[in-house]
Amino acid sequence: MNTQKTINVDFLYLDTSICTRCQDTETNLDDSLNYVSEVLSHIGFQVKFNKIHLETKAQAIKHQFN
Repeated sequence: MNTQKTINVDFLYLDTSICTRCQDTETNLDDSLNYVSEVLSHIGFQVKFNKIHLETKAQAIKHQFN
């Protein structure tokens, strides 16, 4: 029986190849989540990091990316 709870972190971005703000945010999130994931796993939490590339206006609207 799996008693772990999941924490979902969604990173919505437009373009990590040229947008330095997106690149910095991605790096900071990666580093931070790597740091806390081990600690959280000891208290029953799993961290799931979802990187969502928004390529169309429809996707942005769907994910409420304002």
